[in-house]
Parts: sequence; C-alpha cells; structure tokens
Amino acid sequence: MTENVRKYLSISFAVLTCIALILSLKISLVYIRAEELPGVAAYFENGFSFLNRNNLTIAHYLFDNLGVLAFKLICLLCVVFGAIGGVLSLSGLLCSAKNAKRLCTFAVSVAMFFSFFYSLLGIVYTQVIEAKISEEVLSNMIFHELFGIKVSTYSYFSFVTVLVAGVLYFVTAPNFATAPKTDKVAKSSQSQILEEKELKTVEVLLRYKELFDRGVITEQEYENKKRALLGESKENS
Repeated sequence: MTENVRKYLSISFAVLTCIALILSLKISLVYIRAEELPGVAAYFENGFSFLNRNNLTIAHYLFDNLGVLAFKLICLLCVVFGAIGGVLSLSGLLCSAKNAKRLCTFAVSVAMFFSFFYSLLGIVYTQVIEAKISEEVLSNMIFHELFGIKVSTYSYFSFVTVLVAGVLYFVTAPNFATAPKTDKVAKSSQSQILEEKELKTVEVLLRYKELFDRGVITEQEYENKKRALLGESKENS
C-alpha cells in the first residue's frame, strides 16, 4: 500500500469519525428540543420514569442535560485531538511522524469508541421509548417528528458511519503499528550490506598485500590501492 493511499484512508477515517460524532450529538439536541416543547414535558415526565427502575438508567443519564454536556465535552476533546493528530501525521510538523501517527490513531480510536457507544444507546433508547409510550403520544406528529424519527435517523446513520470508520481504522492502524518494525528491518538490512562491503574490502586488501609480497606490484601502488579502498569504506559507513 503506497503512502498516498494511506494518507487518503487516514483523511477519510478522520472525516467519517467527525461526522459520526456530529450525528451522535444531534441526538442529544433533538432530545432537549423535544423535551422543551409545550405539552410534551408531561409525556417525558410520565413516560420516562420507567427508565429509573431498570437497567437503562445509564441511557437516561447520558441523554439528560448534565450527561449530554459532559459527553459533548469528551467528544469535542476527541475530535480536537484527532484533528491535531491527523494534521501532524500528514504534515510532519511540530513532532516526529511516528509520534503524530500514534497520537492520531489513539485519538480517533477513543472518538470512535464514544461515538459507537453513544449511537448504540440512541438506537436502544428510541426503541424502548416507542415500545413504552402509548400510541396516542406517538400519534402526536410534532413529537414523533422531532424525537422518534430524528433520533432513529441520527442514531442509525451514526452507527453505520462509525462502522465504516472502523473498517478504515483497521486498514490504516496496522500500517502505523508496523512502521517501527519496518524501520528496524531497513536498518538491519543496511547494516548487513555495510558488513558485506567491509568484508569484501578486507579480502581485496589481502589480495593486494599478497601481490605486494610477491613483488608483482610496488609499495607505492599497494599504498595507493589501500588508501582508495579504505576511503570508499569510510564513505559507505
């Protein structure tokens, strides 16, 4: 896989993750807006009280105002760090490319986890609400449009987007993980080549020494050959 392909996949991954986070946060905004509608607050007070008596209490908390603000802050930090990591990994500015790729991979992984978890809660939450609240409430088109339909839409789109981003993550992350190994292999190969060249240099010097001892070449010729070979060896190292 070429470097350009990895860059495009990284960009696509970051963009899709940000889209998923935005869609997930819209679920909260729709919830707050629907709760503030005249005449709908009573439905929320009566219809959502069952959430406090079962295992979905955490979903109720995460969609409550305080939970939404805290979750928004976490998601915002993930997006910011993910964007910084993505920019640094593509431009190579301010820090090494290796550290930038690690930062980008870590940040977008955290962001993807929160977005995946949040969108999944949105789907479960919507299904439970539609099952528990009476048909009379859901027949209210304003309520149904602002909450039931929109939350379902945002949740499912966010869920699919996170899955696509996850596929891109598994395509790009191995490249980040194997980069240090690739560097080690390259360095090992380079050192092996240098050792082979040094051995060849020693062999050639021994041959010239043998020729000099036999009187085939003069001492001056031998010294010139030795200096030339040793000079090449130093340049290669």
